Amino acid sequence: MSPETQALALEIEIKSLGFQVDRAMYRKIANLMINKIILEYEDMSKYFDGNNKSINNAVLYWKQVKQHTNDEV
Repeated sequence: MSPETQALALEIEIKSLGFQVDRAMYRKIANLMINKIILEYEDMSKYFDGNNKSINNAVLYWKQVKQHTNDEV
């Protein structure tokens, strides 16, 4: 899934949680979730020797999702 598609899927999922959110609140929730995901990946990287490309790619992916989340529509 591309970062842009993931950002859209995240928006749909957050908005379907049963409460209404505007664009600003959606961004706030999405940024919080994405930051937590990135922190988890960075924490996992501490347990690997050297530079783990898989984890680095995951962090870059979620940073791109965050960028698409915060793009103006």
